[in-house]
Amino acid sequence: MELLNDMAPNPQDYGFANRKEAEASLKNPDVINQRPKLSKKKAEQVIAYQMRFRRFNGQPLGSTKEVGKRDVLAWTSDYYFPNTKTDWSNIDSSTMNPVGFYLVLWDDGQVQRVPFDKILQVPIGNNEWQVGFRGQAGLAKGFQTFDEFHKDSISYQNWKRTQARKAGASSSNP
Repeated sequence: MELLNDMAPNPQDYGFANRKEAEASLKNPDVINQRPKLSKKKAEQVIAYQMRFRRFNGQPLGSTKEVGKRDVLAWTSDYYFPNTKTDWSNIDSSTMNPVGFYLVLWDDGQVQRVPFDKILQVPIGNNEWQVGFRGQAGLAKGFQTFDEFHKDSISYQNWKRTQARKAGASSSNP
């Protein structure tokens, strides 16, 4: 929000002709594909990127970091779809079929597609979690992989069983 709050009254400092042009640069038309109804109905008003100004460990982005680590400047989940189907009449038949990736902008300018199952869930306190990425500077201890984070979910368990059955069927059919 600090970036947005500074950019709004000073768009020329960021290379934009005016505020409207600056706001348009942050809009992602692909948000129309997301599940939340607000995103679909008001896609032109949704900025679908997440930006942090501090690392998970509290250090500011851009400060000294461990060798081989990078700062995440922004990321979006617009291209990840969990495809969760919940059957409230028979919760045991609920499932998911996740597909897609997260798009990440690193501090070295690289834009990377990170497959959904390669993201990390990072604890931020009060039993809350945020998305993190391997190689990210300042990751908090106790992060979990996609599989570790979802392992207790019946939807996840059913999805994994379906994957195993499909893998077994394809290996038995030469």
